[in-house]
Amino acid sequence: MVSRKSRQLEGYLNDMEFWAFDDETATASIKFKNRDTVLRLVCAKDLLRFRERDIRTLARHQIICRKDVMKVATKEFTRMVTSIINGKLWMGSMGKVDMKLSKAPGE
Repeated sequence: MVSRKSRQLEGYLNDMEFWAFDDETATASIKFKNRDTVLRLVCAKDLLRFRERDIRTLARHQIICRKDVMKVATKEFTRMVTSIINGKLWMGSMGKVDMKLSKAPGE
């Protein structure tokens, strides 16, 4: 899951090897070349926490989906990447007031 901290450096995904939809955890997982960690995105809205360079990095990589039945869930992530690029909605594009991905009280 993407950290609650919304301050990420530009180029966080520079050493990204691939991203895939993990049907066992129902998350999009990003594997890095030079790190042992895997970044898991629980929902497509988590992509709003990335800066422009990283969103464009994700757009250049095809997300891997092993099971046809999970392709619908996978497309949520690719559609969100496209929407972020088209709407210029990446983190930092709105100045100092960026969107927060938290639920309002009572939701």
